[in-house]
Amino acid sequence: MPDQLTPYWDPIKQQFLMSSSSGLIGPASVDILQAAFRQRSVTLSGFQATGASATIPLGIAQNDGVIVGTNVAAITPMGSGDSYTVDIQKNGVTVLSSAIALLSSTAAYVSVPGTLASPPVYCKAGDFFAAVITYTHATGTAPANVSFEITLAEDPGRSVTIPMGIAPRAGTIQDARISAITPLTGNATFTADIRKNGTSILTGAMALLSSTAARASVTGTLTATNLAVAAGDFFEVVFTSTPGTGVPPQNAIAQVELFIN
Repeated sequence: MPDQLTPYWDPIKQQFLMSSSSGLIGPASVDILQAAFRQRSVTLSGFQATGASATIPLGIAQNDGVIVGTNVAAITPMGSGDSYTVDIQKNGVTVLSSAIALLSSTAAYVSVPGTLASPPVYCKAGDFFAAVITYTHATGTAPANVSFEITLAEDPGRSVTIPMGIAPRAGTIQDARISAITPLTGNATFTADIRKNGTSILTGAMALLSSTAARASVTGTLTATNLAVAAGDFFEVVFTSTPGTGVPPQNAIAQVELFIN
């Protein structure tokens, strides 16, 4: 059997060396292969020049997804005494627990978010979104140049395979891990399986949990210690995301660390 290679840091030479039962072999380099998973998002929006009761189309969802936010803002605030509310609807049914209210105290350009009713709120390709405005004039003035937005994270439940890179020379795999900037919520699930030439290098896919903090990394268990890599080996990662009753993580990354002899 060939010697098992182990990376060794030489404090004198200030570089990694590869060692085996036969002794030191020579200098080694560290190569990091990475791939990122980003949830696709799209914003549907509408506009009203002068505040009045009306229904404003926002747009049609192009893909399945989940609603991640709604907002209303005005360039010219409403005068004291009047009432202006916005209900965001999907196919004629509200997605909010209550309509978004612009107040006379709401400053110009300040966005007022809505609260979703029983999140997560899903949508299907072809769903139609609209802003239903109710304006009541009393003693004030209507708001002007009002913008309405709804943001959708598309394809919340999906599996995607992303290339990570090609090993430039022979070496060993020392580490595999994943992390995300924005953690998942609820019982959403998110896993990453790193594969070499189409075969997993892990005993089980790495998983981010709702308890995994932002930017915290989860380390996978390799199928073998110092798993051998040949020059030209192709690495890829399979991300699998399901929303459940939560929201998948945002801006996740997977990486594998190679020690190259």
